[in-house]
Amino acid sequence: MGCWGDIPYYESLFLWDVLPDGTITYFDSTAYRSRLLGPKGTLVDVLRRPFSPAAVTDLIRQENDRLGNPAIR
Repeated sequence: MGCWGDIPYYESLFLWDVLPDGTITYFDSTAYRSRLLGPKGTLVDVLRRPFSPAAVTDLIRQENDRLGNPAIR
């Protein structure tokens, strides 16, 4: 999470890993999908999950305050 001026926001994630068979998987949270690339870099599959962003509520703000995260106010 970060802040732009007084406006809090959630930063997107980019995660990747190599599976035992050499397949590379990477996840970009802005698209909420994981791509699987074969050992030679060819696209093998795309895993998708329906996702609807949720607004930051007072309950979320309270929980972040409780956990000591100052990014959301």
